[in-house]
Amino acid sequence: MDPGRTKRLLSGTLLLLFLFSLGVPALSFVTDDVSASGGGTRHQYTFSDGSTEAIAIYHMGTPARNVKVTLPRGAEVTDVEMTIAGASSTGWNQIVHQSRSDWESGEATDVETRSDELTLAMDSPVREFVPHSTHDNASSGNAWNDNGSFSIRQPHTSNSTETRLSAQRTLTSSVGTYNGAVMKHRGWLYVSTFDSKQIDQVVKKVWPNNLSVHSSVKIESGNCAFPYMSTWGEYGFRGWTVGDDERLYAILGSDTYNYQAQYLRLWVLDIRYENNWECIQSYDLAGQQFGSYTGISFDRSRDLFWVLHPTRRTILPYSFSDDGTFERDGSLQYAYFSNYNQQNGLAVENSLFFMRSRFQYYQDRIEVYAISGTSTTLAKQTGEASIPANGYGIYNDGQRLLTHDHYHYTNRYYREFGTGWSYPISPQPGTSNWISEPINTNSDVLVANIETVWSATAAGDRVDHWVSADNGTHWVQVVNNQTVHFTHPGQQLRWKLQMVGSTSVSWWMSLNYSTDYNTAGSWTSSTITTSTQVGQMQVS
Repeated sequence: MDPGRTKRLLSGTLLLLFLFSLGVPALSFVTDDVSASGGGTRHQYTFSDGSTEAIAIYHMGTPARNVKVTLPRGAEVTDVEMTIAGASSTGWNQIVHQSRSDWESGEATDVETRSDELTLAMDSPVREFVPHSTHDNASSGNAWNDNGSFSIRQPHTSNSTETRLSAQRTLTSSVGTYNGAVMKHRGWLYVSTFDSKQIDQVVKKVWPNNLSVHSSVKIESGNCAFPYMSTWGEYGFRGWTVGDDERLYAILGSDTYNYQAQYLRLWVLDIRYENNWECIQSYDLAGQQFGSYTGISFDRSRDLFWVLHPTRRTILPYSFSDDGTFERDGSLQYAYFSNYNQQNGLAVENSLFFMRSRFQYYQDRIEVYAISGTSTTLAKQTGEASIPANGYGIYNDGQRLLTHDHYHYTNRYYREFGTGWSYPISPQPGTSNWISEPINTNSDVLVANIETVWSATAAGDRVDHWVSADNGTHWVQVVNNQTVHFTHPGQQLRWKLQMVGSTSVSWWMSLNYSTDYNTAGSWTSSTITTSTQVGQMQVS
């Protein structure tokens, strides 16, 4: 065995053999002649009944006298040897630790437990997050990087185009009493309400076919700043957009009827895990007299975040840093002129800008504007969609425009409208592959952990994952959150997907890898409860 591998393996198999203190040992003798080291012949005899095994029966503090050995007359007893072959009143108890679930049941310090092998943990691991962004490229393979939903899917065989602003789908909604933004994410709909002062109760994950509530999304606010809230205020998201980095850029409001800047904050949330969101940074975009902001949209075609400032009647791109700072690109600032007083929600793609505008009480319009040559003023486009309710937010899911009514005294609705853009439909059956470009290192990659998120709606459909440290010469198949110790290390790390079935979708991957192991670590098993005192333990 490779001595380096021996050094890092803490244990391959842990065998616990318990001999309980209130024991009834089984004794055994064998009858073969054995040459004595001091000359002559030594004999090993059977028990008096002729057997080679006997059970000593124990009675509360009294020595067992039922086991007897028959010796020939005149024999000299020089030594007595017995082999304890088992057990106690409850027998030998054997517990084997040899799988990932066994190791994860214990407590580890600088030890890797996410494998069937217990090893020292990675030293200075490097993290490579793969959100299937607009920049992801495959070195080979025929799977499709879908920039609409930021995922890898089966190739599609045809396209569909719907008339711009044509009503495509309308569903009655009973989510909450007052609503904000809506979006489609990983096949689910997420609807913001304005019904609670508790941020954990604001967003509902709902079934897309009937809008029945599946669950509330747990939102951890972290160190993010909340907007000012009056005594009658409640939280809700007025508009949001998903970037190609598994982050949600969301405008948090604290007053459903007031969009002044003090009642607004932009939150950036990590939404890798669909039921648990974490705010990682917050921003106040109102400075330098830009005022309130009521819409935000990620433009896939230009990799930009556009923000709507309705008071100034301007739209311009922003870039956000993790330290809480941001930059505006004034060179791409556009003005617009609307016949309506208030705009709520923004969706941008290519040269088109969609806004949901308040026409009057219980009446909204969806307006369309376009970039016109070198002009810094957007050109109003012909045609509007009329909505018999007021609402906040409009969302581009890569296929349609989604929006949700805020409130109506009779019924509220979730609505989908055509964009006029062509989008792929009809995923192909069978299999397709995606092989990543290499991640180059200066030393051999010895170990990697792979976390994956994928989905499939048809039985048998799935996404299989592989990883290689030697540029794809040797592949190791992995499952979610599994650690691989490479038998063929190398300096070019790659990952591979295989899409099986037409409904298979890969949402993101994360690779942690290292070129070395820690030098020391410890692992302690969980407590093992026994029914009696432990008399003896053997570890192998």
